[in-house]
Amino acid sequence: MTNSERIYNSFFYMGISKEQFHKIKYEILEDNRLTVSAGAVCTSLFWIISLILSTHSNSYYACRIVYIVALVVSLVCLLGARFLIKRRPGAILVVVTLFSFMFLSAGIGIAYCQPDVRTATMIAFAIIVPTLIIKNTITDIIMELITIIAYIILCNSVIQPDIYYWGLTNLFIFSVAGILIGHFINKERCGRFVNAESARELAEVQKKYAYCDPLTGLKNRRAFEEKLNEMESSKNDYSIVMLDLNGLKRANDTLGHEAGDELLVAASMCLVQSFNGCGSIYRIGGDEFCVIFNGSLGEVNSCLASLETNTANWKGKYINSFSISYGVALSDDEGDISSLIKLADQKMYENKRNYYKKEA
Repeated sequence: MTNSERIYNSFFYMGISKEQFHKIKYEILEDNRLTVSAGAVCTSLFWIISLILSTHSNSYYACRIVYIVALVVSLVCLLGARFLIKRRPGAILVVVTLFSFMFLSAGIGIAYCQPDVRTATMIAFAIIVPTLIIKNTITDIIMELITIIAYIILCNSVIQPDIYYWGLTNLFIFSVAGILIGHFINKERCGRFVNAESARELAEVQKKYAYCDPLTGLKNRRAFEEKLNEMESSKNDYSIVMLDLNGLKRANDTLGHEAGDELLVAASMCLVQSFNGCGSIYRIGGDEFCVIFNGSLGEVNSCLASLETNTANWKGKYINSFSISYGVALSDDEGDISSLIKLADQKMYENKRNYYKKEA
């Protein structure tokens, strides 16, 4: 990554790449939604207390319009965070911007209406806003610049020069400090989200390979055994189809393991095509497969007929066509799942013996 790319990512994507940002944007959205929701409750209480104080103090009374407007905006942001964003996630940008500008505008308003040490409120808001919500640094820079310009235009004629210049100097210093602090805080927050996303992806990969055969992509024996445990208490009708790939050893011995692997992958593809989502397919051994089927015997036979057609018509790099021996047992045939599998196995081996007799 070039320096210009790093700077771009730092300003627009909080130090992470665009690809990483898009992976975690929903986590950022939810974090911001919760922050605005909690922040709007706190600011609403703050403005209500300020309004109550304004009825007993002349110094607070001068700012009552600011408190009322800020309270209304806080409540709008609260409703937006609680209800609107859940229905329209894209509204998060509007709500976050409104919430941030509510702080900064209130600070300017207080400084304008009561130009004394309460100008420090404006300065405090300037450093708080960039650290509250996850947003890119360029947005914070624009917001703080607008605040400084608004202060220069509105307050120059109403604040005493010594307080005005003290406020302007500190506003500039603390705006820069707020932007820098917010920049590093947001980078750290986004980094945590990226790490959490990476951990989730790793867990999903580990889970996938814990239950998935890496060669064929089918579910493996571990997944098969867990499925059997689930089915022990099942009262639903089902069929067990045990299958065994014919000629795998011969292919390995005469053409090499690449040919054997090709046959295993071809068998899995033909099984998936033939059963077409109607059953759970497992590779339970070297060349052994099992299908747990929830359909009727007629549907099973239709799928097996399709399997015979698909395997006969298959053409590969090393071998053209192959076959699979199979045996079917219905849940009505035996009392428990183990006996059912044994029965399907017996039928499959009988089918396999007949295949090799014809070959001989």
